[in-house]
Amino acid sequence: MKIAITGSLGLIASSLMERLQKTDNVRSIGFDIRYGKDSHNYLDITNTLKVKEKLTDFDVIIHLAAVSRVAPAENNPELCNKVNIDGTQNIIDVCLASNKKPYLIFASSREVYGNQDVLPVSESAILNPINTYAKSKLSCEKLIIEAQKIGLRGFIARFSNVYGGMYDQKARVIPSFCINALRNKDIVINGSDTILDFLFIDDAVDAILKIIHFTQTHNHSYIPIINICSGRATSLEQLSQTIISKTKSNSKITKLPKANFAVDTFCGSSALAHQILEWNPKFDLETGIQKFIENLGNQNKRNLNLKNINMRIEKYENFKGYSWLPAEI
Repeated sequence: MKIAITGSLGLIASSLMERLQKTDNVRSIGFDIRYGKDSHNYLDITNTLKVKEKLTDFDVIIHLAAVSRVAPAENNPELCNKVNIDGTQNIIDVCLASNKKPYLIFASSREVYGNQDVLPVSESAILNPINTYAKSKLSCEKLIIEAQKIGLRGFIARFSNVYGGMYDQKARVIPSFCINALRNKDIVINGSDTILDFLFIDDAVDAILKIIHFTQTHNHSYIPIINICSGRATSLEQLSQTIISKTKSNSKITKLPKANFAVDTFCGSSALAHQILEWNPKFDLETGIQKFIENLGNQNKRNLNLKNINMRIEKYENFKGYSWLPAEI
């Protein structure tokens, strides 16, 4: 089986690539805009011709490339829509045109639900996207659903807040809290009563592997949209206290108001993922945080040849969308 992964240098995809490379009878190839332009693995998904050239001969395409953080998307809405929506349409078109009729596995987000009054949130909840990123992800879902009507074999997974990978962005909640705790610096919380659902990277990768297996054993054009989440609600204050405890840190907590475009209440139901994929998360928050902290301490042993490279798309020269974890804590 030949698998393409877009956004292969990102948080989820980098860990997924490692697992797939150890899987028998699977050849996986990663594509990302953060590779050098002279690399075969370089791909700007907004470039229609290059997408057709590089993604035509696969059995499965796992689409993880995106402007993937809420704040940068809010500050760069044109770029967010171009990458997330137009880029996804390019990949859909390749899937429909390919003789192989590959399965498209699309990583959507719990952001499409917005704030919900009833927890945990099931897939049938009324969607209420409140920011540019969420609206772009919902637009992508609609494109895939429409394409399924004309033969696309697609699978949409809505991920909650994934953490724990070594190619994560240092400004995201758990990496920034952990890095500051390890340095005994203040932890700044934007919205201490914000409740989120945090999913450890190994569980996210396990879910994708289950999805890949499902696509190879079920020849359906339409599959229900599925939440991939922990099912555990955690406030940002609880999270910060857990991290301080695990790191034995002297950090103090500074509380600030949340951003007006940020979702402040989410915990998902993974019942449908269990029913369809036979998947359940294995890591509780405390275990996942502990493992992530240990990995941060050992990260100087890893080989990150491309760390701290920023995303560039020609007309958006000043947009710095990505940064990897620092080389030293």
